[in-house]
Amino acid sequence: MNIQEIQSDDVENVSLMIKEVFSKFISPDYTKEGIAQFNSFVDEGTIRERLAAGSLILVAKEGETIAGVIEIREGSHIPLFFVKDGYQGKGLGNRLFRKAVKKNSEKNPAVEVLTVNSSPFAVDIYKSLGFRNAAAMQVKSGIRYYPMEYRVNYF
Repeated sequence: MNIQEIQSDDVENVSLMIKEVFSKFISPDYTKEGIAQFNSFVDEGTIRERLAAGSLILVAKEGETIAGVIEIREGSHIPLFFVKDGYQGKGLGNRLFRKAVKKNSEKNPAVEVLTVNSSPFAVDIYKSLGFRNAAAMQVKSGIRYYPMEYRVNYF
């Protein structure tokens, strides 16, 4: 498994993988408005815009298969973190997260806290990585989420 910064020709497959995982595991907790909002956020063009704006996006690839992706925006917020079904529960998410934190700390050494708005499905996953709840569940634009935060430790 190779973990690297996203390449331009990966963006379309990353978008498709995220939508696949979202549809299976997360969308049941969202309204139609929330699903539409999320799908717009992970469209190929939107991902390219955030990449051009400086987001750190790492992908885990097995051959040509995108197995996982993580994005850290503005040095401190994780808007995307997905592992493809079939690769879940095998430590890939942990490896992807740790590498992203390390790279982000090199680029943004002053950042002490990472935040994420976790879907209800992923709360326990984030807790296993060391995140803590920062507030009660919230709903915005049909999207249910739990604000969480992670205190950066240097590896």
